[in-house]
Amino acid sequence: MILRIFLMLISILPLYADPTTKDHCSGSDCRQEPSAAELLHITEEILNDEILLFPQLQAQLVDQLTQIIVDGGIPITGPTGATGAPGSPGGPTGATGVTGSTGEMGPTGPTGDIGPTGPTGDIGPTGPTGDIGPTGPTGDIGPTGPTGDIGPTGPTGDIGPTGPTGATGATGTTGVLDFADFYALMPPDNIPLIAAGSDIEFPSDGPASATSITRLTIDTFNLADIGFYQVLFQANVTEAAKLVLTLNGTELSYTLVGNTVGGTQIVGIALVETTLINSTLSVRNPAASLIPLTITPAGLGDSYSAHLVITRIQ
Repeated sequence: MILRIFLMLISILPLYADPTTKDHCSGSDCRQEPSAAELLHITEEILNDEILLFPQLQAQLVDQLTQIIVDGGIPITGPTGATGAPGSPGGPTGATGVTGSTGEMGPTGPTGDIGPTGPTGDIGPTGPTGDIGPTGPTGDIGPTGPTGDIGPTGPTGDIGPTGPTGATGATGTTGVLDFADFYALMPPDNIPLIAAGSDIEFPSDGPASATSITRLTIDTFNLADIGFYQVLFQANVTEAAKLVLTLNGTELSYTLVGNTVGGTQIVGIALVETTLINSTLSVRNPAASLIPLTITPAGLGDSYSAHLVITRIQ
């Protein structure tokens, strides 16, 4: 163990042979050698590790080592003295060393508070007008406004040219389709009394338009067409009496006329509708009268007339 300590000291003592030499560099390896005090400290640590069984020898060995170091010319560094006065300026500044690599970026710090809003800047120049956009959908029709006042009447315009003549329309029906007049003269006609339920005679033919209204006998007449007929009849009657039209032998009660004083004229007019072709028409002393009547003759060589005028209007 003691041999080991001495071998260690022998290996490092030559480094201190020159007291002026402090730094030893070998190539790129440059380091400062330990001082004598540091050597003693190292020696103490070795002794503590290696000869703990001989504590009574440790103090003597340290003293001997100290003496060896001192005799060998290795100075033991004492406490650091006061800093001396600054020396004169040194030599030129050495070259700047190589810039070290950039360190890793530290973590982002917390976001600071939002600063106060700055003053509003000036309004910038107006930009160019944009393209016209597409036409929007048509809006709903608004409510009708109130009617305005009627304006003054404008001047009458010029008369326009006469238009072309329109096509001729279809021929319309005439107001009277057919007519016929049948009459009697008293005297000599109707000399006998006209019994109740018997027809008055109209033996003579007056003016007529066609053959659709004709006589069948001296007191009965034929209506050939179906339609509406206007019938006018008139006669002088000596008694207070009545007259009525018949159609196909049936009395038409709505055509009944008469007088309340004898020796006066009885006049009747009515519309008759036929629903059968070749219907028959007559003027009758109603069956309900129960008395005969006299068609009054004229005197002094004159004759009274009695008429039956039939007109088809539709």
